[in-house]
Amino acid sequence: MNDARVSHMVQVMGFHPKYTVHWVQTHHDLLRGNGPLPREYRAYIGIMASARHHCLYTVNLLEQEFLCFGGKAEWLEGVHNAPRKLQNLVTVNNILCHRLGSLPPNTLRVCCVAVIRGLARN
Repeated sequence: MNDARVSHMVQVMGFHPKYTVHWVQTHHDLLRGNGPLPREYRAYIGIMASARHHCLYTVNLLEQEFLCFGGKAEWLEGVHNAPRKLQNLVTVNNILCHRLGSLPPNTLRVCCVAVIRGLARN
């Protein structure tokens, strides 16, 4: 979040300053940088990935960001409440989280490009 507080996660990562710099910059770029997706979509996708790995702390942080970006609270009650475009990411999310190494590289690229194009068209 951008409210002048440092999250516990960043405080702990502070023991690894080189990694922390890269992590904070990547986090900022993904959620706040230029890109075709609305910021609330980006945060929601992060919530989906974090939830798949049962990272509750990260889910909670991203939920706060999602709401700050103007996301609809009912989406947080379940992916079935999110737009169809985001619901379509469930399969891609499962593959990325659990079976990435079992896919031919081109298959994942084609799938992700199609999903991103679909998301960018609002």
